[in-house]
Amino acid sequence: MRLTAKRVLVVDDSAFMRRLITEIVESRDQFKVVGTACDGADALDKVRSLRPDIVTLDVEMPGIGGLEALSRIMSEMPRPVVMLSAAGSDATNSLTIRALELGAVDFVRKPSGPVSVDLSSVRVELFRALGAASMARASAGRQTLSAVAPDSGAAEMPALSRRASRGGAIVQDRASSTIYGMPRSALSAAGADRILAPPLMARAVGDLFARRRAVA
Repeated sequence: MRLTAKRVLVVDDSAFMRRLITEIVESRDQFKVVGTACDGADALDKVRSLRPDIVTLDVEMPGIGGLEALSRIMSEMPRPVVMLSAAGSDATNSLTIRALELGAVDFVRKPSGPVSVDLSSVRVELFRALGAASMARASAGRQTLSAVAPDSGAAEMPALSRRASRGGAIVQDRASSTIYGMPRSALSAAGADRILAPPLMARAVGDLFARRRAVA
């Protein structure tokens, strides 16, 4: 029996990027783009009217930016949200942590163009994030998000309690020391030690742990 495609809303202030993300998303049968939005205000209106299963949301937009739109979506109309950004590494790490705190399922780097050398890796990261979003259960109430540090001694370190708008966990792949965030309901089926991380999230959470360990 063929599964119903997940309905996706694509939000970006660039018309070119909206088309590109739409083409990537719809290259897989399990996803269908039901609408696009050009800024945060438009995104909120489209979420209310279209009721998408998943939202891909650009961080940097005029007016209501991505993080503010994410916060309002999670408080008013909670659903899985994947954040996208073209920001540099330092800014991206900070934005990633904030987006996860607000309830985003994942954070993916945007492609720089239709023939960019990073397009293939971005496509892989985006579909991994959409897959996690497909399994996620978003809720308006705040719940605990656990994390494991990305180093050789991570298994012995206490879990870091974090706040998020969904129940979930950031878990470590023991073989590669990568980190990934996904709903707890998926952990038993996937196996925490086999979950791979998008590089942006791994770097951001790794930096968070490094800062906490330096202060301790």
